[in-house]
This record gives sequence, C-alpha cells and structure tokens, in this order.
Amino acid sequence: MKTIFVLILIAFSLFGSCNSSPKQAQYNDMVANADPFEVGVAGLGTSDFIGFGMDVKTATIIFAPRTNVVIMEFKIQGNTTRLHLTVNDRKFLLDAITMYLDSFETKTLVNDNKTNKTYGVRKWFMEWGMLTLNARASARVNVGYEFKSNAPYFVLTVPEVPNDLYNKGSVVKRSGYFQIFFTRSQLAEFGEMLIQEYLLSTLDDKNVSRASIDPDVY
Repeated sequence: MKTIFVLILIAFSLFGSCNSSPKQAQYNDMVANADPFEVGVAGLGTSDFIGFGMDVKTATIIFAPRTNVVIMEFKIQGNTTRLHLTVNDRKFLLDAITMYLDSFETKTLVNDNKTNKTYGVRKWFMEWGMLTLNARASARVNVGYEFKSNAPYFVLTVPEVPNDLYNKGSVVKRSGYFQIFFTRSQLAEFGEMLIQEYLLSTLDDKNVSRASIDPDVY
C-alpha cells in the first residue's frame, strides 16, 4: 500500500515540476540560507570488496539548502563516499524509481544480465576518502535493476572513475567499482526523501526561512 502511495506522490512531484519548470529554471539553486542537515536514513545494500556479494548497510541522506542538492553518504570499500544529487539528478532518479515500482507491481521485470542500464546513465558528482574526502570525480552512474537469488533489486552501478584531485594534493588515482541495491520498500522510502516538496517541508520543520523565488510583476 505504501508503494502505491509513494508512486502517486512521486508522480505528483514530477508533474508539478514539469508545470513550474519555466519559472523555476532561473531559481533552481539556493532554497534557503542554511547549513546542510540530515533529513533521513535510507536502508540499502552495497557490493562487497570483490564486487559480487551484497552487504546490508544504510546511507545518510543530507539536504544542502544553499545549493538545493541532496547528498547520499555511505561507507563502501573502506571509504566514506558521497553522491551529490542536483534537482535534475533527482528528477531523473524519481522517474526511474516510478518506472521500476510500476514494473514491479505489474510483474514485467526481466531476469537477465542486461538490465542494469534500463533507466539510463547519468553523471553525478562524487567524492570519497578514508579519513578525509580527498578524491572527487564526475561519476557515470548506470541506473537499472538486477535479480539476485531470483529477487529483483533496483540498482545503481558506479564504474571506476579517475580522481580529479590525483597529484593535486591527493594520492588516490581512481575510485573502485561498486553497486548500490534497493529492495522495493527501501526504494520507496529513499524516493520519498528525494521529492522537492518533502525537502522543503524539512525546512519548515526546522523553522528555516525559504529563499524567495517569485519574480516581481510590474
């Protein structure tokens, strides 16, 4: 039942974003002059060190109002890793989540090894490191799904990518390959935290004033 509710909520969010996009296109950065803060924790699985198994973990979801970016922070391969999701990244991901949940409900998911790019490929800013975040790159993320032990998972696949800071204060040459897996219920909860209306509501909960986006009419 929650899945259906989240599908409706996500669809409403995407429809509202499309309707208001001409107005918001000029004001899609700062939504409030406030420091980043945690908005929730997402359950997920990550690939293990050899890339074949799955470790059960969580990710901290952080909202940065000054840049209107959602940061997904988690531990993998001994590193703290952060994936940064802009407004457009979130719209892309919410669309993929909607399609996956709909296919799950209608049982039209295909169990083969060619589905990890079903919903597309998108570049996301990523930073990582052991003690400090001393590596960063524009990571090419494949968005799709995979079956493991006959159970489907929504999956984000991040191939290796060179570190932009290598030999510029960092000795890390590149990131390691990894995957992030979501069950249907985990994905519904994660998707809810990506919706712009939900993020703005967290500002209200903290009594943070929003940045004005309405242009003057004269």
